[in-house]
Amino acid sequence: MRPTQIEGFEKIEGFDQLEPLYEGARSTVLRGVRATDGRRVVLKLLTATMPSRDALTRYRYSKGVTDALDVEGVAANLDLIQINRRPALVGEDIGGRSMAHWIDEGHA
Repeated sequence: MRPTQIEGFEKIEGFDQLEPLYEGARSTVLRGVRATDGRRVVLKLLTATMPSRDALTRYRYSKGVTDALDVEGVAANLDLIQINRRPALVGEDIGGRSMAHWIDEGHA
């Protein structure tokens, strides 16, 4: 079941129409619209308020790997920004849904 609200991420400056997609032990994923250009994006943020050095390194590495890929069907990372002192990957929204969503909808 998709969460209806993820505490602390109801409003993020620079992004509108935020929709929570996933909250796990390590990361939070939101869908929204980037205010500067109206582009639909997916935000992936670290859940921890004080992320470890390893977690920060993983986010930077993830952006680098995705930036190196130029493959059709793979969502591109658009930016790596800071939100509430946490790194956040800003990715292109390709309109995908999680497997849990499809199961909840009775399609699996």
